[in-house]
Amino acid sequence: MTVSVLADPECVFCRSNPRKVWESRGLAVCSDPAPLSPGHLLVYTTEHHPSAADIGVESAATLDLLVEALSTRIRSAFGDVVLFEHGRTGHCLRSRPGERMCHHMHVHLIPGALDLRTLAALGQSVVLSSWTDVIDLGSQTDGYAVVGGGSAPLVFYPVSHSLPPHYLRTVIAEARSTPELADWETVLSNSDAAEAAPRSHEIVLELVDGLTIATSC
Repeated sequence: MTVSVLADPECVFCRSNPRKVWESRGLAVCSDPAPLSPGHLLVYTTEHHPSAADIGVESAATLDLLVEALSTRIRSAFGDVVLFEHGRTGHCLRSRPGERMCHHMHVHLIPGALDLRTLAALGQSVVLSSWTDVIDLGSQTDGYAVVGGGSAPLVFYPVSHSLPPHYLRTVIAEARSTPELADWETVLSNSDAAEAAPRSHEIVLELVDGLTIATSC
């Protein structure tokens, strides 16, 4: 079932986004404000959907095309890519009062090789043929995560237990020996770490330069 409101004034993705570099057919791309590596980008819906399980079939088909196009460009520039969507965030716990939680669909694409499926240790998974499968599978569970990248297929993990905030970010950051990048809010308050964001933004601009996606029908 599609769940949407046009905009949520409290949502960071629904506000004016100075990092947005591309938009078409209900999807947008922006650079991550606290990149885990140069070229770290986010794909998100222009309308407010809680997760990829809550978008329509047509939007999911467009998401397939966009993620594949971006992944191809990232692999060409960096050799490999890892991607994830935290899905619905109902099972994420705040680690401190006032911590912001994001309930707007977004997919992370991060340059570089990493076996996130193994490292995430999320239990039993279902191999996906497309993002459209997430709509059906997500309707059967409250929480989930999607992980992909490299030559491994996209997989869906039902999540029925509480996860720490920024869980998959933390897994990636620790695997790459940059644990200080795990919490994006902390990174934004660190002037040294925040210096990486403008450089990464320029790379994301190059990655989307001239990008078009075919119709999904």
